[in-house]
Amino acid sequence: MKRHVVVFLCFIMLFVTISPALHAAKMSKAQIVKYYQKVCAKAKTDAEQEVSGFLWMGAGCLLNWIGVAGAYFLEAAPPADKLIGKPAYYTKQYTKCYAQAAKDIQTGNAWTGFAISVGVGVVAVVLMFTVFATTASTIASY
Repeated sequence: MKRHVVVFLCFIMLFVTISPALHAAKMSKAQIVKYYQKVCAKAKTDAEQEVSGFLWMGAGCLLNWIGVAGAYFLEAAPPADKLIGKPAYYTKQYTKCYAQAAKDIQTGNAWTGFAISVGVGVVAVVLMFTVFATTASTIASY
């Protein structure tokens, strides 16, 4: 009796594992492409909602090139609750698209923060030299 239950449970586990792959095999190439596009669109939308652009802008502004490098090397992982109960091919595509969208957000905002930091630095140096030149000319006139 136990042997029959074990065989039955193994069959059920095998069927549950293989059935999504069989479903994907039945789809046409155009349907698969459309399905993956939908998955990528969902992943991109989720990444835009969950990745903090202001955090990466602050990193680029305050940490300069270290913040920009961090944006390239640190990879955002999708939240696990978005992947629970999904088949492996969905999870793989969603994770790939989410990571790419998150990296685009991270790097774009880090470069923006870095540009702001450089701009503020240039303005500060120009103001410093302007004040120095004005002060020097005032002192020289005495």
